Amino acid sequence: MLRPPFRLGLGSVRPARRRAAPSPFASSAFASFAPASSSSSSSAPPSSSSSSSRLPPPAVVGTIPRGGGGVRAGQHAETTRRFTPADLRAFGSLVGDPNPIHLSAQEEGEEEERDAPPSQSPPPIVQGMLAASLFSAIFGTLVPGCVYRDQDLAFLNPVPAGIVVTARVAVTSVRHLRLPGGRGRGAAVTCATTVASEKGGEGGGEETVHVRGEARVWLPGVLEEAPPEADPS
Repeated sequence: MLRPPFRLGLGSVRPARRRAAPSPFASSAFASFAPASSSSSSSAPPSSSSSSSRLPPPAVVGTIPRGGGGVRAGQHAETTRRFTPADLRAFGSLVGDPNPIHLSAQEEGEEEERDAPPSQSPPPIVQGMLAASLFSAIFGTLVPGCVYRDQDLAFLNPVPAGIVVTARVAVTSVRHLRLPGGRGRGAAVTCATTVASEKGGEGGGEETVHVRGEARVWLPGVLEEAPPEADPS
């Protein structure tokens, strides 16, 4: 007696082979997302390459409190950065910007040292959006989870690769809001934003403003500080 499942053929009857359900990772479109097998994951130690390749958070200094609690108008924060030609190439490759003004005259693939002496050719120009991204680095470092809502930008002077620039945000207004529908509350913060450099190094000369604008950022969960209690005495 035949046991199911079976397949009827011409002149013969034979049991049908059970076929495994196709994996959603079988196609090439999902191949890179396929999970590792249990045998390989149990025998091989977890790789630390992903954690070791992460960049440390930028050094941010100023008076804006970390976490955003107690933020008020008049506070500020800033960070410094020196962009190398390699940084410009990486950013241009990421966003698909082949503009030659952002490329170094050195041969492709040659490593640029941060303290290398200047060459005869003019240095490449830092992408304006790359310089302005320092504002996001400041907000994200000080208040993880904050949401960038709006940014006005004016690019006043080019930023040559290799110079030290300082990105600064200065709080101009703070509004504590409760979102409709019980979606939470937080602080809507407006900041003046600048990227500037000093001729002759830190504290050594006149400041040149390269980027100026205004940012509006939402700090979820940041509550208004309660007024101080009256002294009972």
